[in-house]
Amino acid sequence: MSTQNSETIYLNELIQDEMAVVTADAKLSAALAEFEIASRRYAATRDWVAMSLAGNPYAADYEWPPEVYIGDLKIGRFRFIHMRIGDAIKEVLREANSPIGLAEIVSRLGMGSLQAATLRSVNAALMQLEGIEKSADGKYQYVASMDTERRMKRMF
Repeated sequence: MSTQNSETIYLNELIQDEMAVVTADAKLSAALAEFEIASRRYAATRDWVAMSLAGNPYAADYEWPPEVYIGDLKIGRFRFIHMRIGDAIKEVLREANSPIGLAEIVSRLGMGSLQAATLRSVNAALMQLEGIEKSADGKYQYVASMDTERRMKRMF
């Protein structure tokens, strides 16, 4: 086989593989756009439902129908998507049965698709949030009366 034939074969293979990558890239772009639209719609619906129920639809107070579980998919897997970190932290702390540490808060945020939450970003948000109490052992809890009291003072 001549060198020119070998080069042609190699270059043709490379062109085919490059076209496969171009096709995959186009599919990825379309999938990312579809995900962005679906996740924004979900976030708007989640916020509307929470407002309508006057509470967090993922809290233990609400019993989800069994048919909403699809195999191993967990309901609430995207519950914090497009949510401000402070609001998501408050949800986590409201649901906690007892004070929890910083690492646990970050872990729970990650289970609700807020993977961008780092120890540093959560700690910074906690320092700015009203209605959050830190215990001597470094654990946090939500204290509704503190948050409500401050909001009421601003209103009047």
